[in-house]
Amino acid sequence: MQIPKTTLAKRFGLKYPFGQQGMAVNISDVDLIVAGVKEKILPTLAGAGLIAKQLRNKIIQIRKRVKGKFGVNLMVSLEDFDELLDVCIEEKVDFVTLGAGFSKDAIRKLKEKSIFCFVIVSSLRAAKLAAKLEADGLILEAPDKAGGHLGIQEKDPEKIKEHLKVSVFDLLEKIIPVLREKNFEGSIVVAGGITRGWQMKKAFNMGADLIGFGQFFAMTNESGASDDVKQEWVKAKKTKIIMSPVGLPGRVIDTQETDNLPETPDNGRCRRCLAYCKKNYCIFEALQNSTTKKNQKKVIPLSEKLIFASDSVGEINNIISVKQRVQQLKQELERA
Repeated sequence: MQIPKTTLAKRFGLKYPFGQQGMAVNISDVDLIVAGVKEKILPTLAGAGLIAKQLRNKIIQIRKRVKGKFGVNLMVSLEDFDELLDVCIEEKVDFVTLGAGFSKDAIRKLKEKSIFCFVIVSSLRAAKLAAKLEADGLILEAPDKAGGHLGIQEKDPEKIKEHLKVSVFDLLEKIIPVLREKNFEGSIVVAGGITRGWQMKKAFNMGADLIGFGQFFAMTNESGASDDVKQEWVKAKKTKIIMSPVGLPGRVIDTQETDNLPETPDNGRCRRCLAYCKKNYCIFEALQNSTTKKNQKKVIPLSEKLIFASDSVGEINNIISVKQRVQQLKQELERA
């Protein structure tokens, strides 16, 4: 199979139609983005977990080290979302990915500055709304295999269970025909547990422009995850679903326990990063504990780390460079 040169790949000057998802709280950090740009894939810096000054500094660091296209992932539900969005606009990043909510105003601001805007969706209803708001592209993130938060605020266990069965191919089959009928001409990225060439080929045949990968690039030398977390991913065979303090189901490695995750006492230490949080533990600190940056000053035990993982984690058994990972994906697609 010839590597498809999609419209999106041409727009951003990509060698391969692969993207690296913006994994939050310093997993998708400067080193990972620089490596992705060098390999001419589409990398995404995670804005969640950063304050505006930190985000600006990271964008500047990346540009000092490499020339090429990259973007920033932002969560609309963040308390400081507007400040982070302003940094992206002022620094003229190549694209912004909006997740965890919708913002008509943010899409308008980005379009006014000719900054490409993706919106992450995991249902037909959300896709139709994003298209109506004139997003430039959609990222269809499939809940059945994706890691981290899985995009549904719902208390009914049956509805959650049904949501978690939805695959990349379910989303493509439901969404593409409807959007075409509505004359949506934006780009379509798919993400969530794709590991095999036949899956990539099928997604492209169904209308995808680019495949987004998270776990594959989290498990690289350049990823911001701490070494012990990377080894937990290598050892992991299965995942499980937990309900996080922010009221969303999240996928973690199957050995994850939450009893000893950092508490969030009301003593001023809480960053109030999200408007809603039950505060049974601090999800921001637990995710930050899983990164190299937090582990430089002291050794943090695994019991204080939240280890999100894609359901494909059991299929990835090594930690290699971004360059090697891209070649692995290329070969997998060619074999299809």
